[in-house]
Amino acid sequence: MALVYLVQCANCGTDATMRCVACMDAPEYQPGDSVGSVYCNRDCQKAHWSNHKARCRALGQRKKLLRTANILKAALLTYREVMYDVDLTKIQFQDGILYLHQNQRPITTRSKRGLFPIHLTTNIDHKEAALANNQCTTAMALLGRLTRKLLEGETDPLDYHLGKLGFIFYRGSLDYRSTGHPYWKATDSNKARSGSRL
Repeated sequence: MALVYLVQCANCGTDATMRCVACMDAPEYQPGDSVGSVYCNRDCQKAHWSNHKARCRALGQRKKLLRTANILKAALLTYREVMYDVDLTKIQFQDGILYLHQNQRPITTRSKRGLFPIHLTTNIDHKEAALANNQCTTAMALLGRLTRKLLEGETDPLDYHLGKLGFIFYRGSLDYRSTGHPYWKATDSNKARSGSRL
């Protein structure tokens, strides 16, 4: 348990200063939806466990998903920093749009891999955008097994079995008509539904 500001105990309603550590600091999906339970002592926490258990586990899963996402992001960006395959010449942010300028190479020429040109920007967000640009397939190929391992043992709503890799072709205002975008077809093992995309 961790000390927090004074509120009412979830079990007895008296003043309380201790929060459940398992679910505290869970990320919000919507404003105010990750508030954990607060207790006046361990006895009240134990007495309230049957009421709090499902919410505590759901908030704990959010924390695990966030940790997993941070690890996967760091792994992909680190890989791209040392195996960068774009001949980037300039990174420019103008009128709310990030432009990545590069030397074009003939399609028959293999790309050269090397270190990311860190001298082109000091802005971490711009650097991460350049590193992650067009890396959907790479991310899935490199991080699929790690993702499974990090989420191993999770139950509903995170218990998805990653299946066959497929492609979506965009339609509409963005001109991606000829570009396939990869996705994993996932099956929720608890509800036997399929078709969710990750």
